[in-house]
Amino acid sequence: MTERKFELLNIFMVIITIAGFIIAFFPNNNVYVRVIVLLGTTGLIFAFLLDTNNYVRVIILLGTAFIVTLVKMCEVIHENKKNTINEKHKELDSTLLKEIKKILNDDNTIEFIRTHDFAGAFRQDFTDPLKHYNHKIQNDPEFYFLDSDLNNLKSNLDINITELVYILANKTFDLEVNKDLRGIPKDWREKMPERYEEAVDKANHHADKIKENYDELFQLARKKAI
Repeated sequence: MTERKFELLNIFMVIITIAGFIIAFFPNNNVYVRVIVLLGTTGLIFAFLLDTNNYVRVIILLGTAFIVTLVKMCEVIHENKKNTINEKHKELDSTLLKEIKKILNDDNTIEFIRTHDFAGAFRQDFTDPLKHYNHKIQNDPEFYFLDSDLNNLKSNLDINITELVYILANKTFDLEVNKDLRGIPKDWREKMPERYEEAVDKANHHADKIKENYDELFQLARKKAI
């Protein structure tokens, strides 16, 4: 090799080395990309800068190619394993989503929450699923989403259902004329108007939040194809 060609080759290898290290440590690259780039760059350096014959260079390049291929295979195996885990997580989250929908019953409880004004009386069977849901929150350690975005929305739903269940348990009573109906006592409106208004406002506030949280949860689940 002439001196001129050797100098050009050195310059070329310096450029490749610098580029390789920049690519290897670029923030968006994962560890496998960095290892592959570093191995490839190192292999080229050893193959062409060592004072050796072509056979050794070929062996170095083949060895580097083998190691890079092995690392790439590890990456593929890792990605496949991660995808399998993600699919399993999606399956579990989908099951929980169906359970929530079954507990809160779109046609009864959620529809009731959407339309009812707690200034008026209501049938207890419409709110029983809220108690069931609240019981699940308190007693089922697996009653959560593995997807963090969904679980954040569910946490908001949990809080508002818990608050509404507390209000219904402590601020509403069976009606004397019909034990199947409950409501905030009407005599509060005359004797304790502030207490009455506070109870009605808080119940309606948390009911509005429940329907908002519920809709957001299912909309996001649909976007995530869960």
